Order: sequence, then structure tokens, then C-alpha cells
Amino acid sequence: MERLGVNCHFRDELHNILDEIYRGWLAKDEEIFSDISCLAMAFRLLRTNGYDVSSDELAAFVDEEKFFDTCGIQNTSIATCLELYRASQLRIYEEEQILEKILTWTREFLKKQVLNQNILDKKLCREVEHDLRNFYGKLDRVSHRRTIESYDAQEFQMLKTAYRPRTIYNDELAMFAEQDFRISQAQYQEELKQVQKWFVDCNMNRLKQSRDTTLVSLAFGAGVMADPELAQARITFAQCTVLSTVIDDFIDNYGSKEEFTSLVELLKNWDKQKLEEISYSSREVEIMYTAICKTIDEHAKKAYAVQGRCVKQELHELWLEVLKEFLNEKGWGDKKITTMDQYISTSCITTTVKLSISSASYFLGHKIPEGLSSTPDFATMLYHASLAG
Repeated sequence: MERLGVNCHFRDELHNILDEIYRGWLAKDEEIFSDISCLAMAFRLLRTNGYDVSSDELAAFVDEEKFFDTCGIQNTSIATCLELYRASQLRIYEEEQILEKILTWTREFLKKQVLNQNILDKKLCREVEHDLRNFYGKLDRVSHRRTIESYDAQEFQMLKTAYRPRTIYNDELAMFAEQDFRISQAQYQEELKQVQKWFVDCNMNRLKQSRDTTLVSLAFGAGVMADPELAQARITFAQCTVLSTVIDDFIDNYGSKEEFTSLVELLKNWDKQKLEEISYSSREVEIMYTAICKTIDEHAKKAYAVQGRCVKQELHELWLEVLKEFLNEKGWGDKKITTMDQYISTSCITTTVKLSISSASYFLGHKIPEGLSSTPDFATMLYHASLAG
């Protein structure tokens, strides 16, 4: 159901199944632990859904030669190695040597099988190639489409396990997944129209030397936040990404130091003047500043309905931080970047990962306490996400 992209419609049922699997995991249930594919899949699903499971249970599979010598033909198929490969990517602690070793040999083994054309099942071969090619991450909806297109209810073999419903693989489920996918695509198209309208309403289309990244930004947001109820999170993420790209293009391609410095000063003092009373240094500065203010106002208003409190000041601080670091990155600000550490501390902000993720997080369905973004744990998570960016 996760791979078909319909799990969001069956959250309670799947949660109950996962609870049952977890109880079986803790009890070392033979139906899970006697089958390597089942064990690897259980580990992966439990860990990705927040259950505390130890990779020590996979220790028997760290040595490739020993694995093939001792596990038996029925447990050493390509599909089994693929499940181990997938499970090995779920490292969440710095020192998980078991998963690292499994990852190393399963990846090389699967590469060789593809290269030597040893995988006779064409569908399985495509699956292996897809997983190897997308090691650093997959866009959910792209993976869902691949699964729907290759779905065959007759091909799934049911294990005799209490944790797997007998009727899960059927044509009705495939039809439901396909229809759900089409509905989601129509929803994303409507969201794209909203972002494009916002782009024009903010006059950003008049900045001739800036890119229009509305499609790319919304598509990426939909790729990682696919569920239907996350519409505003996708839109917010896209708007932050688009607007920050426009500002970045202005700095890099045609804006002057004086113009951008005036933009930063305007944002610093944004609560002291009404928009219609401000004197701007250029038409471009006016467009960018009014776009920032309108976007903050819009996001704060919609976030209030979800969070029950005003987040306007928090959004303002996020945008001001980005603009200040843009200045520093260009060499126009307070800092002079001469070392890699200085570059990283600045670029972790100017990638705008923190801005986009933090702004979208108000619409993910969870209450975010005031001041959470300044706590060490939250700051560390955002830092590492930004560092990857």
C-alpha cells in the first residue's frame, strides 16, 4: 500500500498491522525471523514508521560469502538481496556498522547481477536498476507511478503469516491506486495554478532577468509531501523557494549592492512604515519587498488557522536571516568569507532549505510550539538538512 501510494487512506488499519508486526519483532516471532526477506522488510517498515528496532537483528547477513554459504537457496534470491539492500539504507545512528556492511556487499552484488544480465525477471531487473539508480532518495509520487504501472495482482506470492492480509493484492486495489494517483495529479495542477497566480499578483513576472521556477518548486514539494491534506504545505514550500530564487537571481545577475542593502533595511524596519508610504530605490526592490511582505502576511494568516497563534514574527525572522546571509555571501555584508567553515555556515542559510522547510512545517498537521525553531535539537536537524542541500 505504501508503494502504491494509497497508505494515507488506511492509516488506522496499517498502524494496527505495524503494531502487530512490532509485537512479533519483540517476541522474535518465527514467521518474521525465519524468512530473510520478511525480516528485512519488517525492519525497514518498522524503522521508517518510527518504531524502535535494532539493526543487530540483521547481524547474520553482514558477510556476503557466509550469507550465500549458510542461508540456503530459498533465502538467497535477487529479491532477498534487494530487500536487504533497502533495509541497509535505514541507518539513523552514526555507528551502525552492520547496516553499512550489508549496504556495501548487497549494492555491489546487485550491480554485478544487472551488469551481467543475470536477472531473468525483467520486472525485477527494472526494480533493482531503479533502486540502485536512486540510492540518494526517491520522489514518492514517481515511485508510486512506477509501482502502479508494473502492478500485477497475480505475481504476488502470499506468505503464511498473520501479519499480511490475504486480500491485499487484487485488481480493485490497483484500480483504486490508479484513480487516486490521477486525482492527486489534478490537485497538484490546481496548486500549480495558485502558485503561478501568486507569482503574477506579486509582479515577479516583471523581473525579466529572474527565473520562473513555479513548476519546478511545486513539483519538488509534491514529490516529498504527496498526501492530499498537505496542499498548503506544498504551496508554501513552493512560494518560499520561488521567491528566494528570484531574490538570489537579482543579487547574482543584475542587482547592485545599494539596491540589495536597501531591501535588507526595509525588511529590518518592516513594521515602521506602510507599504504605500515607502520610497524605493528601484522598481525591482519594490517588487521584491512587497512580494516578501505579502507572502509573509498570507502564510501567517493561514498558519493561524492551523496553529492557533500568530507566527508572523517567526516568518519575518526567517526571511531577514536569509537576506542578511545573501549579503554576506556576495561579500556585501558584515562577514568576510575566507574559510570553508564560514562558507558553510552562510550557505546553509542561503540554500533557503531552512526557510522553506520551516515555513511549510506550520501546515503539516502538527502544533509547533513558539520558540521551537531556536531549540538545539530543531536547529541541529535544520542545519543538517541545509548542509545536505
